[in-house]
Amino acid sequence: MASTSPYFTPGVLTRNMSRRVCAAAGGSGPNLAKLSRLQQPGTSCGRPARRDAAEQPAAHSIQETVREVPQVMRYQVLLSLMLSSQTRDHVTFAAMNKLRDHGLTVENILTMEDKTLGELIYPVGFWRSKVKYIKQTTVILKEQYNGDIPSSISELLKLPGVGPKMSHLIMKIAWNNVSGISVDTHVHRIVNRLKWVRKETKNPEESRQALEEWMPRELWSRTNWLLVGFGQQTCLPVNPRCAGCLNRDICPSAKNNLRKTNPGLPPSSLHQPCQQQQ
Repeated sequence: MASTSPYFTPGVLTRNMSRRVCAAAGGSGPNLAKLSRLQQPGTSCGRPARRDAAEQPAAHSIQETVREVPQVMRYQVLLSLMLSSQTRDHVTFAAMNKLRDHGLTVENILTMEDKTLGELIYPVGFWRSKVKYIKQTTVILKEQYNGDIPSSISELLKLPGVGPKMSHLIMKIAWNNVSGISVDTHVHRIVNRLKWVRKETKNPEESRQALEEWMPRELWSRTNWLLVGFGQQTCLPVNPRCAGCLNRDICPSAKNNLRKTNPGLPPSSLHQPCQQQQ
């Protein structure tokens, strides 16, 4: 049985989540008029205008209660995300539970033999490399941050095995600071299929920069959590499940895919998002 992603939220990107389809067609934006998106005050159909820096909301939203995350939990957030890369969710959870049984602290990891650490996190993806990254990172945290984790993107990126996607997730989860959109291969693939970028992007980092140019900052922290699960469950890399996707009427890629896989399908049925293909 396939594991259920903790990122997955039923109804992702569908009109039953207070979303709407703009009636206008065309425009100067990157085809966003045809997309279903959250209603935001002051926005209109098409590409939302980029806000001035003075209008950007504070890192900590007024609606959010800023809670101090204990130092040991910040370290556990970092390790959990380091283990999760290229690994199924249930495997990551199992590995983290084993580590917690051995006391998941900076001091315990530093005194643990590489072989023991490898046995605890096996069979996560690339576990040998992750053993090395975890030990190297923990040494840095002990020597330079008094056992805590960095609180800025630039410092997080200096840690072994930590990239932009993970850094922005860490900033939000551990420090409650929305520093940017966390874009992985799922988000990168989906935003290109939905045409949420002006022109096709070549990698997740390009997608992140393109999204942040127009997406309201208050939506940045939700993007990864919504799209990763959607990409794991429906918008698959190969053979996406367009026929059962509730967004197929607003997705250019879905329309093309349905025409290829169902050559005899009447054109009108491509615009009926809530009906499953027979």
